[in-house]
Amino acid sequence: MYTRCTHNQDSGQALSASDRLIVMAEGGAKAVNHPISPKIRIPITTSDFTPAISQLSRSGADGAVLVVFDQAAYAVISKSGQQIRTCHAAGTLSPKYLATLGPAADKLVVATAFPELSQTAQFPEVARMVAELDAEQTAGDADAADALRTTTTTTGAWLSVQIAEKVGNQVSGPLTSKNLLAQLNRTRKLDLGGIVPSLDLTATTPIPGAERIFNTTMRGARWDSASKSFVPLGPETYNGLDILRRAGS
Repeated sequence: MYTRCTHNQDSGQALSASDRLIVMAEGGAKAVNHPISPKIRIPITTSDFTPAISQLSRSGADGAVLVVFDQAAYAVISKSGQQIRTCHAAGTLSPKYLATLGPAADKLVVATAFPELSQTAQFPEVARMVAELDAEQTAGDADAADALRTTTTTTGAWLSVQIAEKVGNQVSGPLTSKNLLAQLNRTRKLDLGGIVPSLDLTATTPIPGAERIFNTTMRGARWDSASKSFVPLGPETYNGLDILRRAGS
């Protein structure tokens, strides 16, 4: 059994970003027969997480899906992490801060769209990315420093450049933003070297507010307090969109 810790919806907002994530988390849980119960709400303005953590500890759940801002997540992980596995989205929590939690964070797992930066042997394009970053750092670019690299933001930014280059090379005529966008909108089978599956930029998802997510392949990673980094759970990948479709069927 899993529980869910989430923030109350902001007033006046019909469908907040957190509510969209909640719908997807519940759909995923339904698809794999792991019901989410109870559903613990944490007021967005709270600074005392003790009641929510106590409710979580008494719930008997095996784990908690966290749809909360970082300080609430750190509090839950710090107080309950050694007893209850926690799950969050990759790129949301700071490795620097997680390192201060020690072994309490070792049961944290994250869903990520990309391989870990340590997987250079398995992914040649990750190795190329890291080599380019190392060269930039050696040349004096402080923004390429190891401490600033993360699997989500670094890989996402690097891939965006690869996409712009690959698609831009297919543009006939002047390379303007209008022409680049038009070429993007008709691009299929975009090969990015295996970091993600080939992309079809002409297809949209049925997820409200997330129609233009083109990579729905997810991987798992866990926090390792010894190395103070995320490490891959294994080679398995999961099609997030297929999981949500099964939940809706």
